[in-house]
Amino acid sequence: MGVYRLGEDYCFIWPILKIIIIITALFTARVWCLGADMGGMFTTLFAKIAAVVKWFSDLFVAIFVSLWHILTDLGCWVLEQCLGVAFEAVSAIDPGPISGAIGAFDQLPAEMINILMLLGFGEAMGIIGAALLIRMGLQLIPFVRLGS
Repeated sequence: MGVYRLGEDYCFIWPILKIIIIITALFTARVWCLGADMGGMFTTLFAKIAAVVKWFSDLFVAIFVSLWHILTDLGCWVLEQCLGVAFEAVSAIDPGPISGAIGAFDQLPAEMINILMLLGFGEAMGIIGAALLIRMGLQLIPFVRLGS
């Protein structure tokens, strides 16, 4: 808006006052033509002002809801990117040596495998594997260095 000089002061409200005067003149001309009283003009004017205020409040609510959706989508995107990095790290692990060790276990004679299973070798290997996985998982937590 422009700055209009009224006497010694700068008035920023003058264009708004001109618009209100024009709107009031239009409503008064319409009301006078219809022969109605002045109360109807002010009722109509206040209804229009209330409609504009309601529109701005609805706009504010819509902007807030949109920003909320943007922020929640941003959080989901960050989580998706972190999980993508974790997936790439896990897929980079070469399972070749593990499968080679399992193949070496199959080369043992049947009697030796039977004795090892009777002694609980399978359960022991499961417990050791779970312990190693838990230890590696705890190493991923920052500032926790258990056993290192």
